[in-house]
Amino acid sequence: NHDTQAEKVQKAFSSMSLDGSDKKRATTINAKAKAFNPRAKTFNPKAKTFNPRGLKRDAASKSSFNPSAQAFNPSRGSSRASSSAATTQDTKAPAATATATTIPTPQTAPFHHQQQQQYSMEGGGKGSYYVGQQMGGSGMQGMHEMYAPSGPPASSLSQHQQQQLAATWNMQQQAMGSGMGAAQLQQHQAAAAAHVGGYHHQAPPHHPRHPAVGPGMPSSMMPTYSEPMGMAQMDGYDWEAEREEQKKILLPLRRPVQSFFMPPALAEEYENQNRLLTARLQPEDREFYRLPITVDHERYHSLWPLPPEYDAMPTKYSSYFYKVTSTKDGLHYVLRRFVCSNSEDYAAKAIAPWIRIQRLSNGCHPSIIPVRTVFESQDFDEGKCLCFIYDYYPSGVPIATQYSIQRDESRGDSKRFFARAGRVIPEQHLWSFLTQLLTALVTIHPQGLAAMSINPYRVLVQSNRVRLNFCGINEALQLVPADKSVAELQFEDLRNACQLMMSIACGCDINTKPLEKMAFEQVMKNRYSADFCGILKFVLFTQHAKEKLPTVWDVQSLAWHKLVNELQQSYAHIDYLENQLAKEHQNGRLFSLISKLGFITERPEHRNDPKWSETGDRYLVKLFRDSVFHSVDEGGRPQIDLGHVINCLNKLDAASVEKTLLTSRNQDSLLVVSYKELNRCVRSAFEELLRASESKTATS
Repeated sequence: NHDTQAEKVQKAFSSMSLDGSDKKRATTINAKAKAFNPRAKTFNPKAKTFNPRGLKRDAASKSSFNPSAQAFNPSRGSSRASSSAATTQDTKAPAATATATTIPTPQTAPFHHQQQQQYSMEGGGKGSYYVGQQMGGSGMQGMHEMYAPSGPPASSLSQHQQQQLAATWNMQQQAMGSGMGAAQLQQHQAAAAAHVGGYHHQAPPHHPRHPAVGPGMPSSMMPTYSEPMGMAQMDGYDWEAEREEQKKILLPLRRPVQSFFMPPALAEEYENQNRLLTARLQPEDREFYRLPITVDHERYHSLWPLPPEYDAMPTKYSSYFYKVTSTKDGLHYVLRRFVCSNSEDYAAKAIAPWIRIQRLSNGCHPSIIPVRTVFESQDFDEGKCLCFIYDYYPSGVPIATQYSIQRDESRGDSKRFFARAGRVIPEQHLWSFLTQLLTALVTIHPQGLAAMSINPYRVLVQSNRVRLNFCGINEALQLVPADKSVAELQFEDLRNACQLMMSIACGCDINTKPLEKMAFEQVMKNRYSADFCGILKFVLFTQHAKEKLPTVWDVQSLAWHKLVNELQQSYAHIDYLENQLAKEHQNGRLFSLISKLGFITERPEHRNDPKWSETGDRYLVKLFRDSVFHSVDEGGRPQIDLGHVINCLNKLDAASVEKTLLTSRNQDSLLVVSYKELNRCVRSAFEELLRASESKTATS
């Protein structure tokens, strides 16, 4: 509290006896030449420092200024040896500082660009603690703590230098008393420092009060540093408190550990996908002995049964689903097996156009799960089967499972049928699903094909992405209605897409015209916008002639503005995933470097040399490994600092010219080596191991 500290100083002043001349002199002192430091409890009118706990003057020269004696350092403690004798000084110095009514408070102090209050460091001349007060307007704007030497001790100056110091100091006092501006006052201070010939030297990085200097700091505010603390000061210094203070300062500037990795939600999704990809049957499973080890002449192996809801749409033939692994490329696929006697050749011709669509889409369409091949198999217990191979998306589930869409037998009772329609699906999700399905149909329909698989049980959803599954099944199994043309089948795809949107919104399977009208009137019109309901009305409730059925282009023209939004969101998601990919690239680079260190260090024997990892370049690699992963603090506690690990590994990988100190475990050896040299050591040692692994003769 600045006011409380000022009152204490005023009481100290009032307890002293002053003569009339001193009082008169105190009232005429220029306010610009005075500064009050509430933190140090100090009032300095003309470089004659007043300390409430004791006044210290240079006994040898009362008229000249002694920078090594007139000082007090609050961070190191006052000069106790001189505090008791300070009160016995003559009354001239207190007389110049005794009028408490003229003390400028922090609220009324005039502008000083950088008024420096000078204090000694335990009574010696080693340095001083500068508190620069930057005053402006009506109050204090900031205080900048810094170290600066007060100049060499008075005993080390020659008589000529002392005379120059006294002359320049008197000149500065006259300038301060005349009300000189801040810029001119700084020039006088610079001239005084030039006469003294002060020395400035950089403090070591481990200095407990090492300040942070910004690159944009003015030259007048650039800090200088004192000499390192002596052994006596270091023994009594509270290093734990200093460490905690530094942590508080640096904590907002440090990156959190999580920023080096992908978000937990995305990582959990990938972990779930990896768990499904690596799932295998165990001997205690019932299906372990019933399923073949391989199918299609050992082209696929490791069969894992998928749940029946993977495709709950009833078909003419019994079907089963399995996750399989290809021996050709090691990728995972879905094998759908139909127990039927259909010809493999006919099925292969039926899916050929769907395979051609993949080539037109540069591999595969993002909203169509591609079919790879079809073959006959007799490896199962049921005998001859027709098997289709599709790509496998581990976290993809049918829309009916994701949104709990169920068939309701009491379709005549509207209240019971839509009892589960109390939930509200965001319209943005429905627009996204509809536009994705339209982009898939834009690719399918121009090829003279119809999807015939848009229903809640065959459309998979994965992280707001929808994909048409099991396309080409109806053509291969000869399940295409013979009384409908291609245009009618394509229009049926549009109807199925709109029905799917209402099924998601209502939570029930909408697949008949009465249900369409009921769901549209009771749910869709009350919850969703006119634009979205307009598309449903155009496709489902508008009478169209068979010769002029709406096409996918007509429906897409009604949703073009939402297609633009979907494209923008897709680009944003691509940028997000690329950012996460860049993080994992950096992590993979560091993992490669850590793997090399693991191959080299602590190797028991190589080329019949049990001390191979303890000699030559390998010894430096071992010491570096210890300094990165096995470092401890002064209390012997392990330092678990991921930032330190990443910093050191990045410098090693970049072959930086910066040097580091390596210490042996018994602390008998200290080695200063650059990261560039360590990088060369790692490369040479790893290349030696690589050549030995590729050699045909045994090396140990």
